[in-house]
Order: sequence, then structure tokens, then C-alpha cells
Amino acid sequence: MPNVLPPGGIVPEKLTHELYRHYGALVNLEDVKHDREKILARMIDVVARSLIQQRERVHDLAFKLVEQTVLELCPEDVHPDEWDLPGLEKALLERFKVKTDLSQVEDSVDKLVDRVWRSVEALLTRPEQEFDLYTFLFYVRQFYLGEIDDQWIAHLKNIEHLRTGIGLVGYATRNPKNEYKIRGFNLFKDMWEGIENTVLGKVTSMKLTADQKRQAEEGAEYETAVTRATRQAGDKVSSAQRQMAQVRAELSKLQEASRAVRERVAQPGAGQPHRPPRPPRRRRRRRPRRSCRRSARTTRALRIGQALPQVPRQRSRGLSGPSRVRPRRSRRPLPLRRSGSTFPAMRNLFAVVLGVAVAVFAIMVVELVGHSIFPPPSQLRVDDPEAIRDYIEQAPFLALAFVPIAWATGAFCGGAVAALVASGRRPQRFGVIVGLVLLVASAMNLWVIPHPMWLVLAAPFACLIPGRLGGALGARREL
Repeated sequence: MPNVLPPGGIVPEKLTHELYRHYGALVNLEDVKHDREKILARMIDVVARSLIQQRERVHDLAFKLVEQTVLELCPEDVHPDEWDLPGLEKALLERFKVKTDLSQVEDSVDKLVDRVWRSVEALLTRPEQEFDLYTFLFYVRQFYLGEIDDQWIAHLKNIEHLRTGIGLVGYATRNPKNEYKIRGFNLFKDMWEGIENTVLGKVTSMKLTADQKRQAEEGAEYETAVTRATRQAGDKVSSAQRQMAQVRAELSKLQEASRAVRERVAQPGAGQPHRPPRPPRRRRRRRPRRSCRRSARTTRALRIGQALPQVPRQRSRGLSGPSRVRPRRSRRPLPLRRSGSTFPAMRNLFAVVLGVAVAVFAIMVVELVGHSIFPPPSQLRVDDPEAIRDYIEQAPFLALAFVPIAWATGAFCGGAVAALVASGRRPQRFGVIVGLVLLVASAMNLWVIPHPMWLVLAAPFACLIPGRLGGALGARREL
């Protein structure tokens, strides 16, 4: 057989691509691209091995699922009389589309698996005989690529959601890094099992049209989601370019028409009547505006800040200026807040201490009301932190809601009393100081005894804002 290869040999990349597109086999032809006999021998060997492996992969997947289904419904450690044979028949019909009569079976699980496998194997060989092995394996590869493409994207989204919220398991005294590894592996395992089950379901119910058979013979390439999105974007860009070209063509036509109209108008026309020029319009003389003068009495009253004389005046038409003159207000300094003590620093310190005492008393009253509505267990001891922690985890939401309510009530009452007793220009700041003292005390309590996260976040708002409001209320009154 004469050598018909080109002088430089074949292009191995193109031939490798064509073989992979038709048969799903990756053939390396770089070292034999100058020898035609070796190229053919390697192509036949690699393609044949690849087709056999693809067929065996489908059969191995089906056998694994058959064995898993049989062992799930008919375990080995269960007596054959207690096997769920009707459930096995239903599962085979739903998963493999196979009707099998299992009313009389052997007492061995291996024999039962072989019997079910023969029925499923006959179902798998039917599309091979109907469409030929090449077309059958071509669409098996298409099914695999499609499912891997779709479910891998969904798996990446699930991993992103897992990474976002994995830090919350730290509140359950678990290591977030180990939990992320375990849950990520379980997600990957579920993804792969879903791919296998979906591919096997499509293979067992394969039905092809004449157009699909033709695509398999031509070796149509699989289009991934990214490639599909790129192609659709390119189609949109090309359609937009076509529309822009049409708009430009219409615009050029309009420009040509307008240019022709301008040229026609520029030419002097015959028979047009001559219009005489219009006479100039006469301008009206405006009347001079009268100035509004103030009287000497009004000017003197404005200077010394007295009330204006009650002289009736009318606004005449054409006069400028206001119709009446308002008297100038006298700017007097606002009275300062008087201090009832000779030592303002001692009074302010006493105001803070008194406000904190009032706040503690108010918190105790509100918590006693909460304990009367939601009484704690009788065996609960205050000196047992573990028991208190367990009670907080099992307590209802309304029982825990009394805690920030007590903080807010104490901060409001303490801030009002502190601002009422304190002296100075801004006594409302002492309400904020009382709120800060309560915030520090509540933070120490939350540090010693773990509380829910919403209660920790509510502590600053329940202490500072009511303290500021109470301080503003107490600052309105003077002692």
C-alpha cells in the first residue's frame, strides 16, 4: 500500500480531536505521525479498547445499582421468608424499567442478584442491537457529559452556601474545619450518585429519532453550559449589529432626503410674492417707581427695639418693598441651668451612683415579674453554671425576652434620675453614662453564662438607647 501521507506527516492534534469526537478515545499520535501503518494500528487498538471500556462502565454501573437495590430490600442477615420481594419488583420497575416475576426465588442473595441482573442486562443490550454499539455509546457519553456539567455547577453552589454558614457550627462546640470537610465530602458523594442514577435512567429509556442518529454518525460535539452561553451572547451581539446596520441605512436615506430638500429650498423660486418689511413697534414709556420712605418715628423705633406705631398703611399699586415693617427682635441670652450645689463634681458623681442604684432596682423588679410569669425549675441552683446554661438553652423565647426588657427599663429609669439630679449644661449625658455601666455589667453576665446570639446583639440597644432617652427626659426638669 503506497504511503499517501504529506511530506511533513499528519497533524496529530486534528486527528486526535476527530477520534475523540466520534469515539470518545484519546489517541496520542505525536510519535508516529510519519508512519501510516503505525497510525492505523494505534488508532484501531486505542479506539477498540476505549469502546469496550465505555460499554463495561455502563454495565458495571447497572450491576452496582442492582446489587445495592437487592441488598437494601433483601439483606443477607434476614430470613428469605421476610424479604420484601414485592418492594424489590416495584423498585426494579421504577429504576430500571424492568418487570420481573420474583414470586419464586432461591434462598441465596447471590442467586437473586444474578437473576435480577440477567433481566437488566437484557434491557441494556436492546439499544445496542437497535441502534448499533457506536450510536449507543455516543449518546452514553453525551448523557454523562450533560449530567456532569449540570450537577457540577449545582455542587459548586452548594459548596458556596456551605462555606458561608459553616462558621455557625462553632456555637455547637464543633470544629468548623472538620465539619466543612465531612459535609463537603457528603455533598460530592451525593452528586456523583445522582449523576450515575440519572445517566442509567436515561440509558434504559433511550429512544432516538432519525435526526439524532444522523448527529451521532456525524460526531456532533457536546456543548457545555459555558459554550452555550457564549454562543447565545454572540447571537445576541450579531442580531444587535444587524439592527444597527439597518438603523444606519435608514438614517443615511433620511440624510439624503433632507439634503435634497435643502438644495431645492436654496434655489430662488419664480413667481413668489414679495412681502414688505414690517414697521417697527412703538415702545411704551414706563412710569417711574415711587420709593417707599420710612418715617423718622419708625426708624427711631427700629433702632431702640420698641414696638412700631400702629399707623394704618395701604399697599399701593406700583410701590416696591414690604407692606408692613416688623420690629426687630431683641437677642437676650438664654438662662443657664442653675446648680443647687456648691460642688458640681460631687453632685454629678452622686447622680451617677443614684442612677445606677435605681437602674438595678428596676431590673430586679422586672425580672421578678418575668420569673412570676415563667417560673424557673425548683431544683435550679444559682451557684451551678451548667444547670443555668441548660435552663437558658431550654427556656422559651418570652422568658428570655424579659432580660432585655429589664435592661431597657433600668437604663431608662436610671438615666432619668441621673439627669434629674446632675448639674451642668448637658445633664442628659449622665443617662448615657448609666447605660454604659449597665452595658458593662450585662457584658460580664453574658461572658460568664452563655446566652443566645440575639440576646447578645440586643444588649447595646437595650442599655444605651433607653439611657439616652431617660437622660433627655430628666434634663427637662430642674431641681
